[in-house]
Amino acid sequence: MNAWRMVVALGLATALVLTAQAQFNLGKVLNTAGDVVSAVKGVSSETATDLQSAYVDRLSAAARYKAFAAQAKTNNYVAVQAAFRAAEASATIQAKKIAALIQSSGATATGSAAAPVVKTTLENLQSATKSGTAVSRSTYPGFVKKATRKGDLSAARLFQQVISSETALVGIFSKASADLAAWKASGAEFAVCPTCGYAVETTRSLTTCPVCDAARSTFTSYK
Repeated sequence: MNAWRMVVALGLATALVLTAQAQFNLGKVLNTAGDVVSAVKGVSSETATDLQSAYVDRLSAAARYKAFAAQAKTNNYVAVQAAFRAAEASATIQAKKIAALIQSSGATATGSAAAPVVKTTLENLQSATKSGTAVSRSTYPGFVKKATRKGDLSAARLFQQVISSETALVGIFSKASADLAAWKASGAEFAVCPTCGYAVETTRSLTTCPVCDAARSTFTSYK
């Protein structure tokens, strides 16, 4: 009887070690220990659908911002080009994080970026402002609400990061649209958090990312 108990105890101990290692590995992928619980148990089918939609949205946003940056360069709007390059980097970081969460939940991120529609730099700024506003005020708040209700907190956290970054970018795009002539000159500089994709003008004093607490020194600059 004692031998049987020892076998059972050994089996349980082994299982706990393996589970702990799996959680540690997932924690490294998703950056926070709080993400582990949701990633291990997977996500609801509704959240899984929203994650796939968000993945394609972020890929499309990155492609759109890249095309807008190229157009701004053509029109000699140096500061606008820098802003769009920062926005592209932001969306790319978020797409990768969303793909990692989808993968950790046992699925594969699928889909491709939509072909961007490129117009004048002013129209591109206005388009970016409109789409960013929709993302931050409508689409992603809905994703957050559903994911939170389902207990998919890792997904809710990623959706919230997109909201925060797009809100900041809308402010930058709106500022550029209001005084486009001033954005021809170089000198403006933007920084992007490598952890969550938050973008900010470097004139704003920060020591850590206001979204994920990453050190400001780790940000990548675009100018």
